[in-house]
Amino acid sequence: MQHVACNSDKTSFVGRYIQTNDNTYLYSFPGVTARIRTNSRRVKILLKDNAPSGRNYFSVWVDGTFISKIYAQSQMQEVVAVDGLN
Repeated sequence: MQHVACNSDKTSFVGRYIQTNDNTYLYSFPGVTARIRTNSRRVKILLKDNAPSGRNYFSVWVDGTFISKIYAQSQMQEVVAVDGLN
């Protein structure tokens, strides 16, 4: 398995976000997009919801096709965003 850091040349972010000193990306606004280039069959992401409402989610798209919606939790979690890619 290959780990791809947020600041890798294989990732890009669009929208309003903050990059911290430890290369964590924080979002506080809707419409932020994170993109990754990969040839892996599975993509996992680390998520944590800091909002009191706990209703933040991420839509997962692959090559223009909607795959799923992932809800972030109040504790850091590793989530499989997509599995079974060719």
